[in-house]
Amino acid sequence: MKASICNNRGAVYVGIIFILLTVLLLSTSLLNMSIDSMGMVINSNNDSYRANYIIESILELKIEEIMELFDGAIRNYMADLQTYKVEHSEDIDGFSYGLPDFYSYIRGLDSDITGLSESAKNPFGEYKEKHYYKVDIKCDWDKKRVNITSRGEYKQARKFINVELELPTVTNEGEDENGLPKIAILPARITRYYQTYGL
Repeated sequence: MKASICNNRGAVYVGIIFILLTVLLLSTSLLNMSIDSMGMVINSNNDSYRANYIIESILELKIEEIMELFDGAIRNYMADLQTYKVEHSEDIDGFSYGLPDFYSYIRGLDSDITGLSESAKNPFGEYKEKHYYKVDIKCDWDKKRVNITSRGEYKQARKFINVELELPTVTNEGEDENGLPKIAILPARITRYYQTYGL
């Protein structure tokens, strides 16, 4: 009888050891899977940050180029406005003063602004993985704004950003000493800058 009791205790200990080993095996497997998935999430976030950097840096350059085009049009308009005012002050009786239309100067930039649209594959040499960006620029003259839709990719991560620029606006600030309107021009400004889930 004593031999059978000893064998039962040994069988219980072996069973407990197998159950503990199984629990240990399952817990290490789950721990390993969670660490691997955490690594994938971290890599995915890094890719997302890189895609965001790509598109934001390109957008910054494009917005700066558009602002430079607007500045050139404003300088041309102000020079022509000054010429009109000088001609008006020299010959008040025979000169019919017609204020130049500012928005015709801005509309003349349509092909230059839309020509800034572009796309490129692997533009950044320091990024070894596949990356890409696309910027599409359209002018909406009725609403007096420029719409920019953009997309940046790095590996499998994609970021989409839309921007709306309000065109420069002309304001009348009274009259000068010759009775001609004083013109002030408010520069273009970003009215909306937001991230979307697709184009």
